Order: sequence, then C-alpha cells, then structure tokens
Amino acid sequence: MNKPFLKETGTRTSVSACGITLDLTSQRLTQTDFDDFIHYAEEIDLQGSFRRMCAGEVVNLSENRAALHTSLRAFDASAPFYEEVNAERERMLAFAD
Repeated sequence: MNKPFLKETGTRTSVSACGITLDLTSQRLTQTDFDDFIHYAEEIDLQGSFRRMCAGEVVNLSENRAALHTSLRAFDASAPFYEEVNAERERMLAFAD
C-alpha cells in the first residue's frame, strides 16, 4: 500500500463544482489509478445513471422503483415526485406540531 500520492506534474488533482472542491493531491492514488477510475465511470455510464436518477427514472432495479434521494431534498415544484414528497413533508410538519 505504498503508492505515491497523486502529485505527478500535469495531472488533474482537483475538480470543483457547485462551490465544492475535491482535492486528490493527498490521496494514495497514482495517475493510472485515477485514469482507470475515470475510464470505468465512462464504461458504466455513471453520468447517465446520475441523470436518470435525478429525472426520477427507475434506477433501483432490485425494487423496480426510482431512487428518491434527490427528490427528497428538492424544493422545486418541477422535481420528480414533488407532490408526493411535499405531501409527506406536510404530514411530518403537522405531526411535529
């Protein structure tokens, strides 16, 4: 487990989005490890899977239903399952009162 840190010149060691930065410089990854991870993510269409999950498509194949992670955190009326989620929020608030 004595892999070098990902500090090779010219590598992509950090990525930022939505005000969050993922800095990999202190991780025990080689450039090959990082490249393999990116290649695998592309191979399994990780980006497409994430988009499908956010769109409310069936992605939980074992239960044949949508994963509601993003819908449960959304307060936008255009979000998938907004009406159902909002109704549950209202029930929860009524119970808490």
